[in-house]
Amino acid sequence: MSAPKIIGICGGSASGKTTLAESLQRYLGKEQCAIIGMDSYYKDCSGMDASQMSFDEPASFDLPLLIKDLQQLKMGQAVTVPCYNYCTHSRTTDSQPMLPTAFILLDGLFLFTLNALNALLDYRIYVDTPAATRLVRRINRDVKERGRSVTSVVVQYLNTVAPMHREHVLPNRELAGCVVSGSAPLDQALRHIAQSLGIKIG
Repeated sequence: MSAPKIIGICGGSASGKTTLAESLQRYLGKEQCAIIGMDSYYKDCSGMDASQMSFDEPASFDLPLLIKDLQQLKMGQAVTVPCYNYCTHSRTTDSQPMLPTAFILLDGLFLFTLNALNALLDYRIYVDTPAATRLVRRINRDVKERGRSVTSVVVQYLNTVAPMHREHVLPNRELAGCVVSGSAPLDQALRHIAQSLGIKIG
């Protein structure tokens, strides 16, 4: 088996990165396409107030571990991906074993501006979604899935998410090989990606 091709899917919080990755995986088939969420590599922050924390800068992640796992997958070796609990902001005792596949989709906030991480990517996709859309999605997600209040989500967005997006996420757009809209129909984005990668979808 040849070395896996790692495809980075980058974009702002709630831009639609994970939805796009899961859709692309369905088309390629799980037997030849795996997904790694950069969010799984958040550092343990249990017991801290989420509204006062910044999850949108590189220092929030265990980047050495993520890079090590990607390197191992590139070499054809299995890895164990950590699991993160968004409600308690902590690493759980669970983990997810992952075998190398033909394609590995890496979904994360800032994949292309971090040199050591960017060097491991074979292709780069940026999901470009308007700020208002991302905020509405983030409120809906965090209230329903993570037990947050609307006020705490908005405060965090204004204090950390928006400024960190401008500083750390937006510059990735210029480094992408393919830019897709996170608010357009999903099949349109998939066709764009397939054409750029030279793969047949549908």
